[in-house]
Amino acid sequence: PYVQGGSAVIIDPDATLIDRELSVELNNWNGATLSIKRSGGASIHDVFASSGNLASIAAASGSITLSGITLGTYTNSAGTLTITFTSSNATAARVNELLQSITYSNSQSSAGSLSYNTVDLLVTINDQNSNTTGGGTAGTTAGKQDQGNGGLLTASATIRINIDRLPAVNPDTASVSEGVATSDTTSVTGNLISGGTADS
Repeated sequence: PYVQGGSAVIIDPDATLIDRELSVELNNWNGATLSIKRSGGASIHDVFASSGNLASIAAASGSITLSGITLGTYTNSAGTLTITFTSSNATAARVNELLQSITYSNSQSSAGSLSYNTVDLLVTINDQNSNTTGGGTAGTTAGKQDQGNGGLLTASATIRINIDRLPAVNPDTASVSEGVATSDTTSVTGNLISGGTADS
């Protein structure tokens, strides 16, 4: 899990993108797009970064580079990471290594600032198919490829990040009432000695 305030964690070391045309027939993801954001809506507290052979993606935008090879471009802002593959260098193996190198952290790092234990990340791929024979919508990226009839297709999956929150210290609100009794409530039972003679 991700430990609040700790080092970023890889979102999923086994995540794999599969598309029959792009992964197998073409072995080239040129033109396709990949986006990652929180399910239900992006959060500015979600921070995406890189690890391993993936060059830094800390800037708001730039080139996406793996092992010194440029695969495309990216934008990384307000809790949404979007990658556009713009090169035939974006083979299936490199695209999957890229995905498996993306890390997550949360900017709310102080104890008590998080109110949840999990974050679900929505990973969406758009193949940007340029062929609309038989219907559908054509892709819009510069590198879009002909992948057969039907226009572009999208697919999404959710990756859950478990979060180990820092313990929060709550203020002590217990109180103790103090005062002085106004009457003596002590009682004695049994015989009393009065003038040296026991009462009967």
